[in-house]
Amino acid sequence: LHYEFLVNGSHKDPLTVKLPSAPSLSKRLLNTFEKRTAELLAQLESYKQTKLALNTPNP
Repeated sequence: LHYEFLVNGSHKDPLTVKLPSAPSLSKRLLNTFEKRTAELLAQLESYKQTKLALNTPNP
């Protein structure tokens, strides 16, 4: 993983950059987010079960 911070074209230490604050999600939106996240994670988990056949030419 690589990331960097540029402030006005100058590299900055990501541990010292002051980030803007953001409002918290409402309880309703947080519940919606968590439900959708669980659905997507379950879908990703199901892909681990997918088996693919290897298509090789016969000699």
